[in-house]
Amino acid sequence: MTPQIRKRRSRARDFIYRLVKSGSLDHPTAIDVYEVVRKDMPHISLGTVYRNLKELSQESELVKIESSDGAVHFDHNTTPHSHFICRACGKVFDAKLRNDIISRITSFKQQGFLIESAELSFTGVCPRCNKG
Repeated sequence: MTPQIRKRRSRARDFIYRLVKSGSLDHPTAIDVYEVVRKDMPHISLGTVYRNLKELSQESELVKIESSDGAVHFDHNTTPHSHFICRACGKVFDAKLRNDIISRITSFKQQGFLIESAELSFTGVCPRCNKG
């Protein structure tokens, strides 16, 4: 049996959740979130932001995206999708996959597989960084 994750409610947690879910920060890191949150909550610590983002991703309220350079980003879109991570600037983009990949995943489900999570990300250079 999977252990129940306890949802802790606090003003900071609610603020962080609403901020990331708004989509106003595009695939933010904890530091990106911290810089915005501390304008309204000047005494918040970076550790509090990290802890809340971690818990929200563990509870599937946000998606955690780990890049090869060690940076961790968070996505408000929790529907299955993939990402492109630019190795030059570190920006994360949503990657639109063709329907045949989604249908193959659905086929696994129909065969009785229980898919609990899936990640597909691409790493390369974005068009802006590739202009040089």
